[in-house]
Amino acid sequence: MKKFAFRLERVLRFRETERIDRERELAVKNYELFEAEDQLQTIVSEHDRVPPPAENIYSMAELSLSGNYQQLLQEALINQRLLVIEATSAVEDARDAYIEKAIEAEILDTLKGRRKDEHKDEVRLDEQKELDEIAVSRHRFKSKGSNSGNEGEDNGEG
Repeated sequence: MKKFAFRLERVLRFRETERIDRERELAVKNYELFEAEDQLQTIVSEHDRVPPPAENIYSMAELSLSGNYQQLLQEALINQRLLVIEATSAVEDARDAYIEKAIEAEILDTLKGRRKDEHKDEVRLDEQKELDEIAVSRHRFKSKGSNSGNEGEDNGEG
């Protein structure tokens, strides 16, 4: 029986490795997005916690500090929202790359399965052909043996 050998096995392994790499990259990008969203939530909660400068005015210095802090939080909020948008985009790009590599690997894996099935069918047909040849040769041997035995009996009687 011939051993099955998939000619594209190295390509399949390479594609699987690429798929795994893209999967890791996607996990990293998801984690970065999670961290960015968590940081955004922290900034939003801090922004909501700080009262507006007009409520508790104690002095001009406190008003100035409160206004500066509000402005700093507002800038941080805007920057963090931009980071979340960038991280979301990076996750989508990583997901697309992963899906592409997964499809490529799946195609080769499917092809390997089909080739393996074809190989099994070929081996089964070859084995059946050998069995048929053996059966035919046995039948011929029996036919020749019975014909030569009948001829000997005919010659002895006549």
